[in-house]
Amino acid sequence: MQSDNGVSIRFSDEFEQEFYRLSKRFRNIRSDVESIIEQLQQGNFVGDAYGGLRLRIAGIGE
Repeated sequence: MQSDNGVSIRFSDEFEQEFYRLSKRFRNIRSDVESIIEQLQQGNFVGDAYGGLRLRIAGIGE
């Protein structure tokens, strides 16, 4: 996904597989993820910054 401000969001194959599996169990997960994607596209990067580095979620179940 590409937004107007140049933010590009790509999902790993592992994320897509896990997301599909979890979407069967958690019905609201799609809207939750869409909300996060919208924030990222607006330039609101989610996470904690430590010393100029931003931490991110590496994967589900790690």
